[in-house]
Amino acid sequence: MRKLGIVILVIIVILVVAVAIFAATFDVNRYHGVIQSELEHRLDRKVTLGNMSLGIFPPRFRVQNLTISDDPNFDKVKPFLQAQELDVSVKLLPLLHKSVEINSLNLQRPSVELVKNAQGVWNFSTLGANPQAAPPQPGQTQPSRPAPQSKPAPSTTGPKPGPTESKQQFSLGELAITDGQVAVTDQQNRKPRTVYDHINVTLTD
Repeated sequence: MRKLGIVILVIIVILVVAVAIFAATFDVNRYHGVIQSELEHRLDRKVTLGNMSLGIFPPRFRVQNLTISDDPNFDKVKPFLQAQELDVSVKLLPLLHKSVEINSLNLQRPSVELVKNAQGVWNFSTLGANPQAAPPQPGQTQPSRPAPQSKPAPSTTGPKPGPTESKQQFSLGELAITDGQVAVTDQQNRKPRTVYDHINVTLTD
């Protein structure tokens, strides 16, 4: 029985070492373009990522020099967010069940530009929103829309969505901002740009 315990312990040590070697040699930057494109698609903003690294104990994803551009309808020069480093720590077991549980999300020295335009709309309200079609210019006519067709009543006995069709679960345990800066510009009330420095915030679920 003692020998069996020793064998199991040796196997565990070998697995731990193998995982550590994998994390040390795996180059997550090979997927830099894919990750950046996916973020741009999800946020509907231009995203720039610096060097990326991956850790195992605990599972951790780190990005340096993160930049998220602002909505071009607000500001084409200053980015919406800049962060020296983004550190994301996730739980491993929930990933096996298609659930994302983040232990902590830490933004190091972020700089955020909050802008409210003359119509009272904030620039962060368009994050993740698909661009709307531009309104027609004066003198232009909109194409006529076809008359709506009647649709059959939905069946109440149709198949129910299976487990693979369910949405992935997402939870965040802790959000931390270290030495952040937030600038607020209120164009609606014509207030000057106000900057708040050295912001340290920790939010827990």
